[in-house]
Amino acid sequence: MDEKFIHVSVISPEKSYFDGEASSVMLPGNGGLFTILPGHVNIISALDPGMLTVKTKSGDTSLYIQGGFIEASQDSVNALIEGTINVAEIDVEEEKKELNALLSQIIPHEKRTSIENKLANHRLRITLSQKK
Repeated sequence: MDEKFIHVSVISPEKSYFDGEASSVMLPGNGGLFTILPGHVNIISALDPGMLTVKTKSGDTSLYIQGGFIEASQDSVNALIEGTINVAEIDVEEEKKELNALLSQIIPHEKRTSIENKLANHRLRITLSQKK
């Protein structure tokens, strides 16, 4: 039986991170990780900060992303991401300082989503730095 593939494109405003054929792509969605396989129903979704993994014949490509959006059809996946996180450049003390500053704020309802995304991003960066 022939293995099926989908075309996957992962880009940010500054750079193309992946553009090619894949057997699947795993993405960090609002409700947790989800996987897109060939033949998936059409979907548009927001992406949270976390790990994005593209599985290919030659191996996996994984990126820690800062969020974004995805559009997928039966034969293609297009992920527009805000950027990636370079684990080697994370300053844990600075991340903790930013996290504490955000946590100490009284958050107006209209800014809640933005602040929650920033909190998730700082927590992710601290977690990633501990895996160096």
